[in-house]
Amino acid sequence: MIGSEIRRNVMNKDLHNLVKQLKFSSVGFYFLSFLIPIISFLNLKISGLELGFVFSLRTIGFAASSLLAGFLSNRRHLRSKLIFGASVGRFVSYVLIYLSFIYNLYWMMTLGMFILGVGAGFFWTPFETTVADATEYENRSEAFGIFSQQSGIGGFIGATVGFSILWVVSEYSFSSDVIFSAIAFSPLLLYGMSNIYAGIRVLQLAPRVEFLDIEEKESVTKITKRAIMLSFIFLLVLLFSEAFIGSLVGSFIEFFLLKNITQDMVLLIIAYVPGGILSVIIAPRLGRLADKLNPRITLSVASVVGAGMTWLLINSSKIWQFSMIFIIDTTVVATAGLVLTKVISTVSRERRGTVFGLHDSVTNLSRIAGPLVGGALWDVRDRAPFILSIAIEGVLAVLYPVAIVILSKTIDVNGSAELKEEL
Repeated sequence: MIGSEIRRNVMNKDLHNLVKQLKFSSVGFYFLSFLIPIISFLNLKISGLELGFVFSLRTIGFAASSLLAGFLSNRRHLRSKLIFGASVGRFVSYVLIYLSFIYNLYWMMTLGMFILGVGAGFFWTPFETTVADATEYENRSEAFGIFSQQSGIGGFIGATVGFSILWVVSEYSFSSDVIFSAIAFSPLLLYGMSNIYAGIRVLQLAPRVEFLDIEEKESVTKITKRAIMLSFIFLLVLLFSEAFIGSLVGSFIEFFLLKNITQDMVLLIIAYVPGGILSVIIAPRLGRLADKLNPRITLSVASVVGAGMTWLLINSSKIWQFSMIFIIDTTVVATAGLVLTKVISTVSRERRGTVFGLHDSVTNLSRIAGPLVGGALWDVRDRAPFILSIAIEGVLAVLYPVAIVILSKTIDVNGSAELKEEL
């Protein structure tokens, strides 16, 4: 009862119903993210650089589509159509990746990942813009926490179904690897159909969402606009760096575990589950906390803690140690991400779609370089990608507060005024 009351205060009922569709569109996230490195390592026998190319190609699609989706998302009537089209694209991508796993086709896996990336851009950017337009600034981090929670619930449900099927199938013997793969990876087809359902529901629910009206036009001089753009670019450079190190660690942490701790897939799954579940359960509470925190201090502390957690991860010798560290790391990252999303939403009320599109595009461009650089470093030394990540986090801890202060002093809109009050 209390939870529903809080949610009604944070977002209206129609927006909440729309956001709940994220459960159906996010079902394949954890399962697929876990499987790609595993299949690449055990079945395809590809190098670190080749694995990096797979992740980078997905990100190229995400970055390119986010930029276009951002401009289109400024028009509210187009957002649900963009999301539906993205859902269809995701269905196609899951089918291609499913076939690539069955027949061990590297080129088909990369094609499926590229289409998945394109669909992600046209899905997330209009959805993020809709949530920002329909929520009050004071509660926006919590609203995005609910957004993240619904996405996480979908990922958890999908992972539970997917890993359960994979686990059961692994206990039986089959006459050929093709038959085994066709059954073991069949959840990918279910994920594709779930995305189609989510797209249809968004088309039905989106017209009911009430937006907060912009009472007055943004009024700034050319000089102020230039200052806003320069300060926003500075922040985007930092976000580029943050996403870069995230992809450095995220793309190769499973490789590191497989090489240095265990090759038991069941133990790897168990290691990831606690952090994933916790981030889903407490996401709205983290958002509520983020609404109360000073952005400068939060982002600086998060960078320092992130560097420390990465160092501890690569020095873990037991799978339970990794699991405990991963819980702390995911909690800190989630909180910092909600703070950043709220800050980004203050840049422009009239052109939030463009702002979110630029943010998504720039951060994803960094994820193109991250896996490639990480793959090259991995082939030299398995700890090298993580050491570079730690160094960059240290720099970000110093620069984030500077970027937030500059941005708050140059943006002359309602959102920035509230941002200034927080500082």
